[in-house]
Amino acid sequence: MKKLFILLALYLPFVSLSANEDSAIANYKKTCKKCHGSAYYVAKERTSDEWTALFENNGKKLYSSHLSDEKAIKKLDSSYFVNRREDLQKFLVDNAKDSGTIPPCNSTTCGFYVKVPKKDKKPTPSLFK
Repeated sequence: MKKLFILLALYLPFVSLSANEDSAIANYKKTCKKCHGSAYYVAKERTSDEWTALFENNGKKLYSSHLSDEKAIKKLDSSYFVNRREDLQKFLVDNAKDSGTIPPCNSTTCGFYVKVPKKDKKPTPSLFK
């Protein structure tokens, strides 16, 4: 019986981490994927410090970098995005180009870039402009 409790104690933190990542990916797919492509590909475009800076002050820089796109602003203002923003930030920071993580590839999520047609793809705004 003790072994069962020990196994559960070791297993539960991994389940909760997975749930946060699933929430972040679902949020990304609903709000960002149409313009930016694969979540793992986008995460690798910036360092963890850059992602942290974008999400500071409730995502003020993230918001201001999308001001030219009315549909993007509407999605960023949605309660769906706002309620899951911290999970998305954690996901992007944990999978940033300087994080050392290798993205998974399975039937539901692929860590490789899924190309979005050029006419629909919007470039990721630079932090250095």
